Amino acid sequence: MTPVQILLTGAVLLLIVLALRSRRSQRTRAAKKVAFLIFAFASITAILFPSVVQQAASLVGVGRGSDLVLYATVVLLLYASLDFYLRLQDVDEQVTKLSRAIALMHAQVPDEASDSGP
Repeated sequence: MTPVQILLTGAVLLLIVLALRSRRSQRTRAAKKVAFLIFAFASITAILFPSVVQQAASLVGVGRGSDLVLYATVVLLLYASLDFYLRLQDVDEQVTKLSRAIALMHAQVPDEASDSGP
């Protein structure tokens, strides 16, 4: 193994540990956790065995393995961006609902005696 392979494999393993230990990962759906683990182990495989990536690229009609990795990264980045955007919209909607509920709870009902005038 080359030093860069050791470094990259260690980085991916660290990401796996951090993702599985974080509180956020407990709230994440199981399908996302499984997809993350598959991607992480595919990354380790690509780092340790670059010829496998080259063979996969040939199978799908891509010239080089590095191009296939780039294309997969772009797709995953787009997915992550869309997922983040949709989650942000959900949070924004929840904040709006909470703000309205709090405003209604603190709203003062006008006193009827003061509305009748002098």
